[in-house]
Amino acid sequence: MKSHNKIIIGTMLLTLTGFVSAADRPSRGAPPEAIEACANQEVDSQCQMTTLRGDVEGQCKTTPDETLACLPEGHTPGMGGKRGPKSE
Repeated sequence: MKSHNKIIIGTMLLTLTGFVSAADRPSRGAPPEAIEACANQEVDSQCQMTTLRGDVEGQCKTTPDETLACLPEGHTPGMGGKRGPKSE
């Protein structure tokens, strides 16, 4: 087998291994302050919480594990970070 074929196959195997290990990794879930901010609230109600980044506003959303938690404005559920337009 030629060396470039070995490199391609090796790269494919490493990529597949990364996908499998990411799929096996359990979700960390919502932080406690996000869950507390939505205690006694309904889905889509406004919420606010204090995080290490300061005071944050958002909406109460249902997480994959059926917990109600505050999702900060500009964040996408399950992505673990801001996904809105980049600030300059």
